[in-house]
Amino acid sequence: MNARTAVTNTGTPLSAEEIKDIKGDRLAIVKLLVAAGADVNFQVEPLKMTALHWAAFNADIATCRFLIENGANIIFSTQDFTPVDIAGMCGYPELVEYFTETLSNRVEKPSEEEKRSAHLKYQRLSSQLPTQFD
Repeated sequence: MNARTAVTNTGTPLSAEEIKDIKGDRLAIVKLLVAAGADVNFQVEPLKMTALHWAAFNADIATCRFLIENGANIIFSTQDFTPVDIAGMCGYPELVEYFTETLSNRVEKPSEEEKRSAHLKYQRLSSQLPTQFD
């Protein structure tokens, strides 16, 4: 797909009327591109920002949510700025809160067994360390 040809998820070209209907609707355009197989983590030169970075820059929480649900990397950093950094710098506290909540829900909490195993491994390894250095 190029800039002059838009297709539906079945591969058929969109009509001029269909294209006109979504003009200016960022979320509809993003949905169309994702349905056509676009890489949600593609970086745009020269800033190397992804669609999620741009959606954060524009405070577009609906597009951010859709992109994350479709595999956008929320912690992807471009020139040392993640989408949450951009939302914070632009002064969008609701978006920062959404990103933070999304990140905290994604981090898998260790089970009790995993905690016990890690603790035992730590004890075993720490017992092998010298207690005094020469």
